Amino acid sequence: MESRQVEHSAATHCSLSILVGEELFAFASFEQWVNKAAGWFRSYRVRSDDTLCVDSVGRICRVGKQFMRARDEGTFPIRVFMALVDVACTCPTLDGIKVVGSACPIHGFETCEI
Repeated sequence: MESRQVEHSAATHCSLSILVGEELFAFASFEQWVNKAAGWFRSYRVRSDDTLCVDSVGRICRVGKQFMRARDEGTFPIRVFMALVDVACTCPTLDGIKVVGSACPIHGFETCEI
């Protein structure tokens, strides 16, 4: 399974890196989430509890009010990743620069920056 490193930083928020699994799909709009979510999760044979949904500014969306906030603030698409809860990895740096879009030389995970 492909893994990715998702990172977000904002001036008034802390920076947090989360190791996630394969990207499954993305919701382009709130309406698409409302109309397609149940079927898409079924077609991938995953429960929403086993995934992480991340909006375009790096906020995790777990419940309806968070998807509504994404709609209201224009932060769709929301990308859906498999959640990895049993893998420990610290994303490496090369010469102090975060590895983005390439394989982690230690664990083989891919890194991804949103």
